Amino acid sequence: MPTLIVFEKRPRREPELQRQFPGPEVSVRGCRSIGDLEALAAEYPGAVALIDLQAAPVENVPLFTVQA
Repeated sequence: MPTLIVFEKRPRREPELQRQFPGPEVSVRGCRSIGDLEALAAEYPGAVALIDLQAAPVENVPLFTVQA
C-alpha cells in the first residue's frame, strides 16, 4: 500500500491529507519528531515523506536513499 509520511510539529496537513485519501488505497501517517520520521521510513520502505522544514532545521532532517 502506498504510504505518505507527514512530518510536522502540529497536525495541519496530516488531517487534510487523510480526508483527501479516505480509503485503503493510500495510508497517511503523521509524525512529530525526526526519530519517528526515521522509524516510519524504515517501517514503510518506498513511502513518500512530506517534510515541513519549519518543524526542524534542515541540517537535522535525514537524507533517505531510494532502494530498488
